[in-house]
Amino acid sequence: MRLAGGQLQEQVRGLLEEKAPASLGPVELARLLGGRSQGAVANACRRLVDLGLAVCTCEAPLRYAAGSSASACDIA
Repeated sequence: MRLAGGQLQEQVRGLLEEKAPASLGPVELARLLGGRSQGAVANACRRLVDLGLAVCTCEAPLRYAAGSSASACDIA
């Protein structure tokens, strides 16, 4: 089912907040969200980091967590 604009981003944000302080990768997040596209989830994570609503905790493999502290990787 196709989601409305911004809905996946909000789902990812909610899941990161629910699982805090754990760091999750796009693959794991996609599975936890019922099989959403890993690429779409990775894009949502990057947008959340850009908005200061999540942090990148590891560069390789990419891992994200809820929060607004300094990012551990550059995902420009």
